[in-house]
Amino acid sequence: MMGTPAIAKNDSKAMLPASDQDNSDGWVLNEEVSDEFNGTEIDRDKWHVEGYEGQYHHWKGRAPSQFAGHNAYLKDGKLNIRTQWEPDFKFASDKPGGVAYGDPLPVTTAAVIGKKRFLNGYMEARTKAGNASMTSAFWALGYQSELDVYEQIGNPKNKKGNIRETHYTSAIHDWRPNRYEAQFGKNKTFTNTYDMGVRVADDFHIYGVEWNEDYLKFYLDGKLTKEISRREIGDGWVLSNPMAIWFDSEIFEWLGNPHKEELPAIYEIDYVRIWQKRDANMVDKALFGFEGPIVPDDFITDVSTDVARRKKGDALQNWNIGKVESKFFSLDQNRYFNGYRSLKIQTKGPLPSPVVTMSSPKAAVAVPKGRYRITMRVWVQPGSTLSAIGLGLPQGKVGEIITSPIHISAIEKGRWIEVAQTFEKKNDASPDDVFTVSIMNKDVGDGTSEIYLDDIIIRTIGP
Repeated sequence: MMGTPAIAKNDSKAMLPASDQDNSDGWVLNEEVSDEFNGTEIDRDKWHVEGYEGQYHHWKGRAPSQFAGHNAYLKDGKLNIRTQWEPDFKFASDKPGGVAYGDPLPVTTAAVIGKKRFLNGYMEARTKAGNASMTSAFWALGYQSELDVYEQIGNPKNKKGNIRETHYTSAIHDWRPNRYEAQFGKNKTFTNTYDMGVRVADDFHIYGVEWNEDYLKFYLDGKLTKEISRREIGDGWVLSNPMAIWFDSEIFEWLGNPHKEELPAIYEIDYVRIWQKRDANMVDKALFGFEGPIVPDDFITDVSTDVARRKKGDALQNWNIGKVESKFFSLDQNRYFNGYRSLKIQTKGPLPSPVVTMSSPKAAVAVPKGRYRITMRVWVQPGSTLSAIGLGLPQGKVGEIITSPIHISAIEKGRWIEVAQTFEKKNDASPDDVFTVSIMNKDVGDGTSEIYLDDIIIRTIGP
């Protein structure tokens, strides 16, 4: 298999997926998380560079090598990730996350991480692996989830190891707390190795994966190489949360350490493009599946941070549910429409106040003024007496919330039902905006209630 040449920028097919050059699926390029790397400096609005100006946002890398900011740079329209022998570098003495892949070597490399996340789509990069016993990796990381588009090693010393010079290996990692302690390799819920028949370090190739709610499709130079469904993976399908792109290099000691004489080695990325089947009228639904934390775009929701926070009892920020509110609102893992969680609302007798409310963090949902239609899936347990749920967005002055009720008394019980409501927002988006879910004492009724909400979607319906 020969390498794939770059497509001229003026070619009409240049900005379409290699796997769908006729765009029969209606892909739309998400420019916020895509990059052509044609400038002179890495776009700091899009990317974290580990070790840039001494700052590490995720970690410093694992021994034998360590990340250094000066090893990531743009050259000739490409992102370069350099691995070099650098004995004068001030190496860290700690083991980030307590993990090392071998004894330390005087080798530095680099990691570049997307600042913004996305949910579902088609990820594609045109790359050439570094010609050394170093990984060249293209992957995505989210809350308790990881998708490896590929791990490659351009010139492994161990020619019979699990990653060979003609291979690219893809995987899903399940980083939920009960899987984390399994450590390396044992939390993989899917893995696939494809033999390309040529060395990955000899030429550029286009690597892609379509990430759908229900399946993954892997592509090489536009041709399908592997397809796997959510149903086949089962409980190990953890790809229900937004993720951010990573490009990096590391040493895996069991595949052999690079020699000083073969360094520096360069892992080259010509471009990364993320397309989505986007509904132009849809407000970002990534926050309304109740799957994981609502966090700022530039916060890296990774394994080590999550574990460290849990050990200190400081969970990542999710919906604001106070001590009183937690008696009525909770995130439930026993019943859901999509993913693994839903919002559970339960009542037993009168509320302690006229209204009880939970909310998103401020500015989690940027909704400008206009008319909207909100849909959601609702499950009403038989016997429930709660007649309405209020959904709220800011209106008028700061702190004022106008709720729009979802009437549930007439909803068929014991199964997921889609319900809809329209509302009008009269003011522009503000950093203080929150989205609220509330229940009112007058709607509780005389009995008990158990209700679940999932898969909330907000769409514009006019100015």
